[in-house]
Amino acid sequence: MRTVVRLLERFARHAIVYPLLRLFLHNPPVTIPVDITKLRKILILRYDRIGDIIVTTPIFRLLKKANPHLFVGVLASQSNAELIVNNENVDRIHVLHSHWISFAREILSAHNEQYDLVLNFIFNRTTSGGVLSNCIAPRGIKVGQGAEKYRFYFNVLLKLERGSKHMVEVLGDIVNGVFGIPVAKKDLVFDIPSDAAAESIVEEFLAERGISRKLRKREKQRGFVVFNLSATDDTRRISDLQAQSILAILARELGWDTVVISSPSDKDWRTSAVRSVDSKKCWAFPEEGNAGLREIAALIKRARAVVTPDTAIVHLASASKTPVLGLFTPLEQIVSEWFPYNVEHKIVLAEAGLPAASIPVTLLKSALKEFLKDRK
Repeated sequence: MRTVVRLLERFARHAIVYPLLRLFLHNPPVTIPVDITKLRKILILRYDRIGDIIVTTPIFRLLKKANPHLFVGVLASQSNAELIVNNENVDRIHVLHSHWISFAREILSAHNEQYDLVLNFIFNRTTSGGVLSNCIAPRGIKVGQGAEKYRFYFNVLLKLERGSKHMVEVLGDIVNGVFGIPVAKKDLVFDIPSDAAAESIVEEFLAERGISRKLRKREKQRGFVVFNLSATDDTRRISDLQAQSILAILARELGWDTVVISSPSDKDWRTSAVRSVDSKKCWAFPEEGNAGLREIAALIKRARAVVTPDTAIVHLASASKTPVLGLFTPLEQIVSEWFPYNVEHKIVLAEAGLPAASIPVTLLKSALKEFLKDRK
């Protein structure tokens, strides 16, 4: 039945939707590079996941460096907008809400800004990005990437080199190709603005439990490890057995102060996982309720190391230069694009064709010992 539905959806897109859109959308090709110094306003579409917005932060900085007077807007999601509030390189955040009235209001607000150019960084939903680009900036230059069938959405359609580079480097290639801006690895540093309230909450949490924060190399206290339970889907999600084993190794066997975090939906798992290890060196953060992204970022910044499945926590750790032990699966498309970036790390990869939950506990144990042996 699902196969039939997919075939019908594909037929509707190619036989009805695309031909109709081609009649109404007129986006003549534009020669690149575009002179960024002649642009007033640029909008970046980034209404997807938390990790996506983190790896895009260097792009905001590159655009502002090339044209300090440029107005940079971002069409963000409700889940990731928090991380670019107070970013000095972002002038306007449009949050894409799920409720249709709020959705329409935000698109109208973006339309009224009269953006000169739209960069569509939503790679896996080209049609939605193309439609939104045309609604927001019908007279502006629309830049996208993808197959030739999507060309009518954009004035510039790019063919990207994927598979051999990290995602932030792919985004850097887009900036270089569209604007002719040279991009070096040193320019691709993730940027998470600090938040005084979040910093205070984390400091209080650590102090109340006598947990030592990450210190300079010459000081003796070794700090603590952050262990994240959650991932966004079953492919990347670890099992309860793996979680309990990791906690037992960290807190009991290796004797590390361990702070456990999770997504809001896994808060009960977070609590039960800490209780199951029965150690005075293991705590849930927070012990009640849920932490915001800025609080999680502040906690990771103070940690000695992070252990996590493939999720946004990897990129928060990269932003704060906190070493990462990442649990990944080759089932994810181009998995290397989302590895930790420009930070010390170790990757534990599931066998081909298997999810992260299949990684043997024996392998996790040896990886943890190897990863943490020189951090005492």
